[in-house]
Amino acid sequence: MMNFSQSGDPNASYSSEDISRLSSSDIEYDYLSKIIIIGPSGVGKSCILHRFIRGDWNVLASQTIGVEFSSKIISIGPSPSPNNINMKLQLWDTAGQERFRSLTRSYYRGSAGVVLVYDVTNKKSFEALHEFMADIQSLTNDTISIAVVGNKADLVSKDGNNGRKNSSSGGNDGPIDPTTVVSDEEVLEFCAYYSREIGYEIPFIKASALLADNINYIFDKLSNMILTKVEIGVIDPEDPLSGVQYGDLSKWDIQSTSSEIANNNNGGQLLRKKPTTISLLNRRATRYTGNSAGSGWGWVCC
Repeated sequence: MMNFSQSGDPNASYSSEDISRLSSSDIEYDYLSKIIIIGPSGVGKSCILHRFIRGDWNVLASQTIGVEFSSKIISIGPSPSPNNINMKLQLWDTAGQERFRSLTRSYYRGSAGVVLVYDVTNKKSFEALHEFMADIQSLTNDTISIAVVGNKADLVSKDGNNGRKNSSSGGNDGPIDPTTVVSDEEVLEFCAYYSREIGYEIPFIKASALLADNINYIFDKLSNMILTKVEIGVIDPEDPLSGVQYGDLSKWDIQSTSSEIANNNNGGQLLRKKPTTISLLNRRATRYTGNSAGSGWGWVCC
């Protein structure tokens, strides 16, 4: 039986301590997915990643130089179960400073997911997201999954009584200027616009690395988006540029008999599949479309 972390989330994840106690067979994963964390400098990207990986607050956080790498296995499913899908996330934390942009852009290629982060108390950091979206559109494939994350939500209360920036929140001492706070409406408009541009819905998530609010949800949501695209055939794990690879072979059923191959009409290719996933056999091209007139979003086949 797998040892799942007791987070209370429907999509439980393995902590570093859990993984260290499990045997190699227990931590096998079904998919490997590459996710990059991008955004302007100082918005808390490294703090989000540290909170997700380590489960605590990084008091000694410093600016990332270049790119830093971490990984974590999460379990995707309604409850801790052997039938859940285990996905190993390769997480690339990129520096936000302009002088590192040429380096960090090289990590966009071959990514399956993007966590795009801004500071909810800094409107300039939000406005800079347009430049990052331009890079995403030009450097990643058209199956990319994106989540826009507003970090430092603990500094902005719903009643308008904003907190103070301090060293523990990743900012300078002093009151927050209400004119620099980014409204939810602005972000939702941003997400709607680029959702129409790329053809996939972009969720907006407010989070706090300091308080651990919605940190696990960011990666659970993005992983589910990626897995959905794999299951309906939008992402092919056999494509080296898709950002997703098959995981441990022992957890997959191999169709190897000539009669099975002939019946599946897959051109003689051996396919791997798991009972809990939608078969990739005879899949049709599928895309996600939205109508600006308000008819809604949905998956359609063409």
